[in-house]
Amino acid sequence: MIRRPAFRRTSRRTLRAAAIITAVSAPLLAAGSTVAASSGAISPRSVSSSAAAIASCTVRHLPTLGGPYGNVTAAAANGDIVGIADDASRVPQPILWRTGKPERIRTGLAGSVPTGLNTRGDVVGNSPNGENTVGWIWSGHRTIRLRGSGELTALPAAVDGHGRIGGVSEGARFRPVMWDLSGRPHPLPGLGGGYGAVRAFGPGGVAVGDAVARDGSDHAVQWDAAGRITDLGLPTGSRTAQANGVLPGGVVVGTAQMPAPGGGLLTQAVRWLAAGQPQLLAAPEALQQNVVAAAGSAQTAVGYRTDAAGGRHPVMWRCGR
Repeated sequence: MIRRPAFRRTSRRTLRAAAIITAVSAPLLAAGSTVAASSGAISPRSVSSSAAAIASCTVRHLPTLGGPYGNVTAAAANGDIVGIADDASRVPQPILWRTGKPERIRTGLAGSVPTGLNTRGDVVGNSPNGENTVGWIWSGHRTIRLRGSGELTALPAAVDGHGRIGGVSEGARFRPVMWDLSGRPHPLPGLGGGYGAVRAFGPGGVAVGDAVARDGSDHAVQWDAAGRITDLGLPTGSRTAQANGVLPGGVVVGTAQMPAPGGGLLTQAVRWLAAGQPQLLAAPEALQQNVVAAAGSAQTAVGYRTDAAGGRHPVMWRCGR
C-alpha cells in the first residue's frame, strides 16, 4: 500500500482549493479551459519555447517536526520558509522554518495551511470551513478573513512587503486577484482560458503565477506593476506549468508537467531566466517529482521531492546561473 502524507487526506473541496494554490490538476485544467474568458484578459505574448536545459543545482533536505513527511509552500526573501510538516505522531502541522529550524505556526483556525509570507512576518493561507474554504492573512497576531472578487471563495497564495495579497477568487470563474490589507479584491487579466492565479510576488511590484490559454494549456505567467501579463512559455513537451517565485535578480522559478520515461507525466522543478527560457532544475528521474513551491533568498528555491512511495519531503535548491 502506498503511504501518503497525512495532510493530503481532506475533503474534496479542500483538495480542490489546495490544487488551485499549489498545482493545477488535469481535471481542473480541462474544466478551466471551457470557461469563458474574463473581460480583462489579453492574448498570450508570443513566446518560442526552446528545449529545457538542465540547470546545475544542489539539494538540501529540511527537517520536519519529527514525522516522516513535509511540504514547503512559501518562502520570504530573508530566508524564512512556511509549509506543512508531520509531528512525531504523524499529525500534519503548519510550520515556519527559520534558519532551517521548524517551528509551529498558530493562527487560531483549525486545519490552517500557510501559502505565503513576507519579510515582515505576515502570513497568508486558507482553512477549511465545512465544505467551503476560508482565505486569511495573519498579521501582527491578528487574523483577517479575505473576501472574494464577487465570487464564492478567496484563496490567497502570497503576500509581499507592501501588504499586497495575491491568489485566486473561486466561483463561476477562477480569476487571478490581488487584495489590499483591508481585504478588498482587485482582479487581474488572464490568457483567455478562464482561469488564472497569482502565486508569488517579486522585485519591482511584479507578480507571477499561471493562466490557462484558449487552447487549454496552462502557462507560467508574470504580471508587471501595472497589471500587464507576460507569457513565460512552456518547456518543450509540456502543456502545464506555473511560476511560484521570483529570485531577487528577477529569475522566476516554478514547476512544469513533463513527459516521464516510459509514459505518463512528472512534475519537475523549473526556472525561467527570461520569458521563453525554461530550464529544469534536475533531470527527470523515474517516478520522482521535484516541485518548486517558492523562491527563497539569493539563488535558492524551496519545495519538495517525492520518494518511491509518493511521500513528500521538504527541500531547498541552490542553483548557479
